[in-house]
Amino acid sequence: MSIGNQKFGFFIISVGLCMAFFTSAQEPLNAKDVENRKGNLVFLVRHFEKQSPNTQSKHTKDPELTERGLARAQALAAFLAEKNITSVFSTNYKRTLQTASPTAEQYGINITFYNPSDMAEFALQLTALAGAGNGNILVVGHSNTTPQLLKLLGGPDKVLSEDDYGDVFYLSLFGTEKTVANSFQHVMIE
Repeated sequence: MSIGNQKFGFFIISVGLCMAFFTSAQEPLNAKDVENRKGNLVFLVRHFEKQSPNTQSKHTKDPELTERGLARAQALAAFLAEKNITSVFSTNYKRTLQTASPTAEQYGINITFYNPSDMAEFALQLTALAGAGNGNILVVGHSNTTPQLLKLLGGPDKVLSEDDYGDVFYLSLFGTEKTVANSFQHVMIE
């Protein structure tokens, strides 16, 4: 084989490897891949069903979860039981804490509060934490903050209404300076 043919062959192999790398980096992960990739998943969920103003004091601006909401929080913990959750974040409201608590308790970890008025800074914090690869992360928020955070983390633009409960979004993140969402999944917790 001539040197020219060897160089051409090397070039073809190099181009093929580069194309395979870039193509695979943009393909979504299948469920088995997501299960096997520990340390860079961020799970986002809006708090579950909260008590209505009719069932609580008129002065309560911090409602608790309903029985259905509490059951769904247990179902979330069951879904996350083998997902290597090492960090749980929540806003400081009863409904978000009650949504996050079963998962935090099953892993024996404390819930960390985050400021919902500074989502850009929180997204950077989550990206750095996910990039460290020390375990997966659960974030419990609200109908306005959860979609905002999802988008800031590189996920799709979603909308949640006041009646949407049970949506769990999760993405696989890479990098610490610029968020790169490698894959995105959406499941419902019933």
